[in-house]
Amino acid sequence: LIAVDADPSALGLALHTAVRDAARGEGVSAGLPLRNVRALFAAYRTTYQLAARRDGPARILDLDGKRVGVGPAGGADAARVLSISMELFVRAIPVTGTVAQLAEALEGGRIDALWVGALSPIPAIAELSERIGTRVFGLSAWEIARLVGRNDLMAPSLVPAGTYRGQNVPLATVASWNLVVAHKDLPEARAAAILGAVFANPDAAARIHPAASGLRASDSGAIRGIPFHPGAARFLRDAGVALR
Repeated sequence: LIAVDADPSALGLALHTAVRDAARGEGVSAGLPLRNVRALFAAYRTTYQLAARRDGPARILDLDGKRVGVGPAGGADAARVLSISMELFVRAIPVTGTVAQLAEALEGGRIDALWVGALSPIPAIAELSERIGTRVFGLSAWEIARLVGRNDLMAPSLVPAGTYRGQNVPLATVASWNLVVAHKDLPEARAAAILGAVFANPDAAARIHPAASGLRASDSGAIRGIPFHPGAARFLRDAGVALR
């Protein structure tokens, strides 16, 4: 976000909450409002997923007082996970690091659970499930309702059965959008051309990453609390998307 804010030619990918915080100078961007960042479109949902060893925690409440890997220090995901845990009255002990480092720590018993937001399936969790048979779990209906009710940037989400080895039922959880962002001075015609290229050929996008096969312009209608780039806004409105 700092790089995009400083460079009219730069594009970036960032969590919806981080983009809103950046615009307001809040959260991980406290004291550093990034006034030049604009949204282009909603790319994919980050789902929040939990994994533990087979003999470890089996629900959110079991994490109270436990060591939980939450992602890189100072990152938006780490801040988000800690916020989620507190809203659910869980006082976990946060442990920071890369997801790969935290997966290794879980396997070695140095942390009790890994709680991460990412595109599903999360490679580190999938690899652990294959190697040591982790327990992957989600949220209760009450927990999801509380989080969605208190966070306007969250929505219910399901991790399909069979996403991970040994996961025989869908896992209910919450998700937040990841956005492609640009500098406000990116030429409007170029911004519109970027969206046109993205949404005109989903098969090509899917060859870049499988998740891109689900890209829809209409998803950007769910984004609120941050400004869209004028060129992107024009493209989306012409496509029938009502922006908030």
